[in-house]
Amino acid sequence: MPKSPLTRARELVDDPPALLEALVDAWAETPALELAELIDRVTALARTNPPGLRGKTKAAKAAWDTLAARRRAADLPALLEALADVSSGDAQLRLVALGRPAPHVDAALVALAEVAPYRATMTRPFWKAMFARMAEIRDPRLIARLADPELFAGVAETQRDWLRNRRDDLLDDLRALGPPPPSPSLAGLADRIAAPAVAHDLAALERAVFATPDDDAPRLVLADALLEAGDPRGELIALQCRETLDKDQRAREKELIASHGKTWLGPLAPILRASFRFERGFLAACEVNGLKAEIIAELVGHPMWATVRELAGSPRIALDPVMRSLRVLELSAYEARNTGLPEGWRDLLVDVPRAITALHFRPRTEEPAQLAALRECKALPALTSLTIFGPPEAAAGALVDAPVLARLDHLGFSFDRTPTPFARVLGWFAPHFEAARVPALRLELGPDYHTTELVLEREGSRYARGKLTIGPTSAVRPNWQDMIASEAMAILAALPDVAFELVARRGFTQIDQIRKQLAQRDAAPRSPPPAPRSARAAARAPRR
Repeated sequence: MPKSPLTRARELVDDPPALLEALVDAWAETPALELAELIDRVTALARTNPPGLRGKTKAAKAAWDTLAARRRAADLPALLEALADVSSGDAQLRLVALGRPAPHVDAALVALAEVAPYRATMTRPFWKAMFARMAEIRDPRLIARLADPELFAGVAETQRDWLRNRRDDLLDDLRALGPPPPSPSLAGLADRIAAPAVAHDLAALERAVFATPDDDAPRLVLADALLEAGDPRGELIALQCRETLDKDQRAREKELIASHGKTWLGPLAPILRASFRFERGFLAACEVNGLKAEIIAELVGHPMWATVRELAGSPRIALDPVMRSLRVLELSAYEARNTGLPEGWRDLLVDVPRAITALHFRPRTEEPAQLAALRECKALPALTSLTIFGPPEAAAGALVDAPVLARLDHLGFSFDRTPTPFARVLGWFAPHFEAARVPALRLELGPDYHTTELVLEREGSRYARGKLTIGPTSAVRPNWQDMIASEAMAILAALPDVAFELVARRGFTQIDQIRKQLAQRDAAPRSPPPAPRSARAAARAPRR
């Protein structure tokens, strides 16, 4: 007579993968809550972390399919983490490949619903398959999570209503099944299964990293513990804490991040854009998707932000005290106001000292108090680089003779060419800052898919060297070639005493014409450069 699943489980306590299979078999017979909790514990001990599953590449898809074909319960966590890396159509096929129901599968599907990776109406076939699969859920903890009234809150209205209607139908069906059955006799089985002490120790070691993010020692201790536990993140931490990496080590670093990076982002993953970067094994640079306000609100102050050195977006996250490593910040005063922080600019510039060295800031130029605070940057004593976004006239005028300029190595302005032609700005802009003594002045003219960038470097009492980077950064609007070329030539004419280096981005075809004009300009006789004016005199000069 075949042994019952629980009998087999008692014989397999020293073999976590096989034990997990037996417990899932027992769950299929009796989906009791106590059994689900035991499966959670064993899953943490048995799960595999195979490389190469993450992403949309052919190799990643093949690796996923190969692993799924093995039908092993221990592989399911890694498979589920990568399930939504592909198109909704491919993800729908992956749902079928997951095989039989199990508590850890159901938990991953509910977590996926909470993130809502597919939001267009054309992805409804995937969601229909998801809801059909979740009809097998028996764990009351998961049913309670599905009932959350905020589920799908970040989805556009039409699709959100459709998803919530399907969710409500699912909940009606699940509740009609009644309470879960009583637990079978586990007869001391739980006591014989190793408690997740390793996971607890790892959590403590991770907290030590967040407490002292500048120190490598806690990271290396954590790396050793992770390697001992078979977690590939230990390898990444060890690699990135090295001073230098050879070619093979760099390739391995990229492979690890491609395979596991999204997993290592943990709860932060749903709100981060794809440009995130890891350093020394932890998140170090990222851009927050401001459209996901509900999820952002839940993640303000999360300990994982403690290692982030570069952040773009989300004033609520950026200004929280947990951001102890933050050094480079891109922030909009308008966004701060629109997300309930009308005085966020004061927090950043005046009230709370921070170790930020580079600030990319979009001020509300209609607020004199804000511009006055920007002149001082009182709360940013380490600041050496300042870039202002938006129309330059108001902000640039406010910064003439600003005390903050004395400690800057770099001052930049980024604005859109549509309301403010670049060359016209230069007619009054450069004289304003001739006496500013900032080593590098950078002007960036958008939009971002064909940005013109001008960097002026100081030599003695004036800006004497320049680098002009021209041309589309994508194939968008190729008819702008003539406009960009004319603009570049106007810049060269507006700065006749600056020695220029020209750089053309790929896709820009008129660089030879501009180089010819530069050569003609440099060959023409020059009048002596005018005597430098004081910044105050320049400020009084009429604008043209």
